[in-house]
Amino acid sequence: MGVNISQQLMLFLRSVLLGGVLGLLYDLLRPFRRRGGVVWGGILDALYGITAVSGLFLFVMAGDGELRIFILMGVVGGAISSLSRQKNSTAPP
Repeated sequence: MGVNISQQLMLFLRSVLLGGVLGLLYDLLRPFRRRGGVVWGGILDALYGITAVSGLFLFVMAGDGELRIFILMGVVGGAISSLSRQKNSTAPP
């Protein structure tokens, strides 16, 4: 199997997109976690964690089945970028 840089670049960009979607989902759950108390917040965090890990697993398996470090970096970078952008846009002036 040869190294195809364009395929790896597309995989990285899709992993950034996955991270952005996971960050958006986490941000959408924020009001429900705050309103529900500690127990409800813990349940929602657990469900989010299961969803995020399952999504990453399916993403990796849909490719060549190898977890590469740039995929993890892309997902984390996309989530951080998404969360920081949303936090800045919703902050009061």
